[in-house]
Amino acid sequence: MPRLGLNDGAQIDYFDAGDGVPVLFIHGWGMNRDAFWMQEPLSKYCRVIIPSMRGCGKSSIGNKPINIQTIGEDIFEFANILGLKNYILVAWSMGALAVWQVAGNEELGPVASFVSIDMTPKMINNSEWSLGLIGSREFSDETGRRHLQNVLRQMRDNWQLSAQRVAQKIPSKSSAKSSAKSVDAPKRDKILERLIAIASENNSGAMADLWEDMIVVDTRDKLKDFNVEAHVLRGLDNALYDPAVGEYVNNYLPFSTLYDFAFSGHAPHLEEADKFNDLVISLVTKAENGNQLKASFI
Repeated sequence: MPRLGLNDGAQIDYFDAGDGVPVLFIHGWGMNRDAFWMQEPLSKYCRVIIPSMRGCGKSSIGNKPINIQTIGEDIFEFANILGLKNYILVAWSMGALAVWQVAGNEELGPVASFVSIDMTPKMINNSEWSLGLIGSREFSDETGRRHLQNVLRQMRDNWQLSAQRVAQKIPSKSSAKSSAKSVDAPKRDKILERLIAIASENNSGAMADLWEDMIVVDTRDKLKDFNVEAHVLRGLDNALYDPAVGEYVNNYLPFSTLYDFAFSGHAPHLEEADKFNDLVISLVTKAENGNQLKASFI
């Protein structure tokens, strides 16, 4: 796979196949480019580009701090170096948070449309916010701070165990139950096995640094200024986020449409891949038609 150098020296490993409208896929925390393995065949219809963000997979760490601001800057620097125009930006989980964190009119100028996959603008709940991770709370007292430090230490010292815990929360809740009839439990097991393997490839220190930053980032005030067509995806059978999260994001993004994936947890692009890929193809077709319309006026 090709590698691309960012300005600070980080080397980004990425998948790049197909022609036509570019679709740039950004993975979530604890993952890397392989988490979009079911989207690689879309290269028959468009140009599919999937980077592993710094510290993830085979991408190096570089010389910048590993935080959400850096990941967001990396996304648009990567797209700019590749010269992407009129492209579709698809961001899963942490990827969406990073996009919201840094995106302004300049960054979004070349973006035809944006797809966010199952993400909240603020991950941790407190007395005035309840749409973060289910069961989370701010680490505001000494007990909470000690717990956070223990979690970060476990990530750094035993990332393999942490990777399993991360991946196990991703698929739908119901598919883990033998009585579930609306979901495919064997399919879930295959997805989970693959996600655990993907997560295990990442740099433990980078994952801990990102987690420590992610839980304090708050992008709620940035949503209203997100000046590009957006498509908000939520998995309704979710162990991480309440469905109300999708409604909130959809309501605050100015140009947004909400899509429900009834049999998915945190990874609709894997659990209902055909439905997800059909949506991407429809956005590619729309972008192609937009290009043809522009050309007719030149």
